[in-house]
Amino acid sequence: MKYNFSRSKWYIAEFRWQDQRTVFQWCEKQFEPHPHRPDAWSRWKTMPQNAIAFRDEKDYHWFVLRWSS
Repeated sequence: MKYNFSRSKWYIAEFRWQDQRTVFQWCEKQFEPHPHRPDAWSRWKTMPQNAIAFRDEKDYHWFVLRWSS
């Protein structure tokens, strides 16, 4: 039986699509490389519609402070 664990609470932050490349580079530098297969232990992951999900609230706030318009 495969172990199935999911995180029910992610902190979702949006960004301008024009900044996508820079945002991803910044996240990889600040947090860690983007996981190839995000799971419940991943610190962050990309989402559709120009959004990023963060595992930790402090990372979410850091991102919002940097990238809010």
